[in-house]
Amino acid sequence: MTLGTHSYYHSLQVKLDHNFSNGFQLVTAYTYSKAIDFNNFQNIDWSRNKGLMDQDHRHVFSQSYVYEPPFGRGKRWAQSGLARWLLGDGKAMAFSSCNQARH
Repeated sequence: MTLGTHSYYHSLQVKLDHNFSNGFQLVTAYTYSKAIDFNNFQNIDWSRNKGLMDQDHRHVFSQSYVYEPPFGRGKRWAQSGLARWLLGDGKAMAFSSCNQARH
C-alpha cells in the first residue's frame, strides 16, 4: 500500500502600497483563498477523502505601517551631532493581521 498526501491551494491576492510625503508608508494586503487536501490510499475513492485543510483561512487581511521621522542624515532636521545620534536614522513600524478561522 502506498501512502501519500496531495493538496491544492487557490488564492486571489491584492496588495496596495502608498508612500505619503511626510515619511509615512502604508501597505495593505488581502487574500481570498481555499486550501484542499485528501489522502492518497490505494483502492479508496479520492473524492470521498477530499476536504478543506486545517490550515484553510478563507479571508486574510494584513496591514503594515512604517514611519520615518524627518531626523538624521539627508533629512530635514538633526543631520549631524548629538541630535542625529539621539533622534536620527530610525523608523517606527507596526504590523497587524486578521483572518477568518475555519468553521
